[in-house]
Amino acid sequence: MGYDPDQIVGIVDDDLICGICFLVLKDPVMTKCGHLFCSSCINRWVEDKWRSNCPLDRRPLAKRDLIPAPLKTCARLNSLQIRCDFATYGCPITLPVTQSTSHASQCIFNPKPVECEKGCGLTATRYQLRYHDCMCYISVLFREHQRELTKLRNDHEAMMDQLNSRLSTLERDKMEDEMWN
Repeated sequence: MGYDPDQIVGIVDDDLICGICFLVLKDPVMTKCGHLFCSSCINRWVEDKWRSNCPLDRRPLAKRDLIPAPLKTCARLNSLQIRCDFATYGCPITLPVTQSTSHASQCIFNPKPVECEKGCGLTATRYQLRYHDCMCYISVLFREHQRELTKLRNDHEAMMDQLNSRLSTLERDKMEDEMWN
């Protein structure tokens, strides 16, 4: 699958669009009939046992017929600028398409949660971790655990009171039964 054309800065020529996914070519390859496709798209296409032809002109096509895209095409693709995948989350970065994958994996605006590298156990977005203080987080956790422990102690005391009350009632009932027998 290629790059979303809406993320590309500027106009993308039609010959840089994959004929299968209709996105901007990613890792392009060329068929022997001269058509360009994303390598993942065309490889999936030719691996399907029912498809043995070019998706555009239906000429016979096998995996061995695929060759790397011309250098000119690769240079044109590499000159395209793309907005970060996480632009909608606030990332202002625009970079060459060839760097988009490596940037996305490290982008602080990536909404996928990660664990704090300092070992406090917090899981948050990279952006949130940027302003994170492990000591504050641990203090909050400590207070939450203290409240939970206090609640458990209170619940335990209430249950013990109920148990003692029931035991007293049982003992009194037992003594009354013994008196009447």
